[in-house]
Amino acid sequence: MPLFEDNGVQLVLSGHDHNYQRFAPQNGVTYVVNGGGGAGLYALRSCPSSYPTRVWARYQHGFLYFTAGAARMDGYAVDSRGRITDHVSLRP
Repeated sequence: MPLFEDNGVQLVLSGHDHNYQRFAPQNGVTYVVNGGGGAGLYALRSCPSSYPTRVWARYQHGFLYFTAGAARMDGYAVDSRGRITDHVSLRP
């Protein structure tokens, strides 16, 4: 995490866990886990106390998409039925 914080990273995307999770920004970095692409889903478990606060979690298949402009970037989690289930907005 210090590597991201020290270099001004605002968003870290990760897969592996077969579910969707978004964490509150910690020291300016927002973390999103999206691993619901099609394989079996993993149950949502409690996070260690050292993790940023988890603000959204879904046991769902789906994907992420982003739109970016000069003033902000928006990310959307979309479930397998095409419904937006989460949204995050980042500004420089």
